[in-house]
Amino acid sequence: MRDWSEERLVRYARNRACAGAAFGVLYDRYRPPCRGWAVGYVGDSDADDITHEAFLSLWKSIPGLTAPYRVGAFLKKAVRWKALDFLRRRQRCQLIDPIDIESFVSDVPVAPDLGDAAEIWTQAKNCLSDREARVLTMRVKGGMSCLEIAGQEKLKENNIRRILHRARFKIKKNEFFR
Repeated sequence: MRDWSEERLVRYARNRACAGAAFGVLYDRYRPPCRGWAVGYVGDSDADDITHEAFLSLWKSIPGLTAPYRVGAFLKKAVRWKALDFLRRRQRCQLIDPIDIESFVSDVPVAPDLGDAAEIWTQAKNCLSDREARVLTMRVKGGMSCLEIAGQEKLKENNIRRILHRARFKIKKNEFFR
C-alpha cells in the first residue's frame, strides 16, 4: 500500500472496510509537509494541531473528493484555511493591553513645555465624550479591567474595548498632543 498512488489510496479510503489502512498511508505520506506548512503559518507550538485539523478535514471530505489524485493540494489548502481560522480565533482572544497616560503621548511628538501630568490628563479628557472620559478614567486611574468596567457601565466587554480604542485614537488626533 505504501507505494500506491493517491488516487488509489483515496478509492480504498472511501471503502470504509479498508479506510483506516489507506488513510494511515496518506497520513504518513503527507504529515511532514503539512506540518511544515503549518509551522510557516502559526509557528512550531501549534503546528501539530493545525496539521491534525487538516487531516480531519480530509477524512470528512474523502467520500466527495472530486480530484482524488490531488490530495496534496487539498491538504495544503486545508492547512492554510485551518491556520487562518486559528489566527483569527487567537487574535479575537487577545486582551487589550493596560492603558496608561504614557502610552497616549509616548509615540506622539510632544513639545517640551507641555507641563505636568495633570494638565496632560485634563487636555486628554477634554477631547473625549463623557462616556469615553469616564471609561478611560476607570481604566487608567482606577486600574479596572475591561470586564469590571463593562459591569459598572452595563455594557459588553467588547464595547468597552472599542470605547477605549476610540478614546486613544481621539487623544492622538488632538492638536494639543501634536
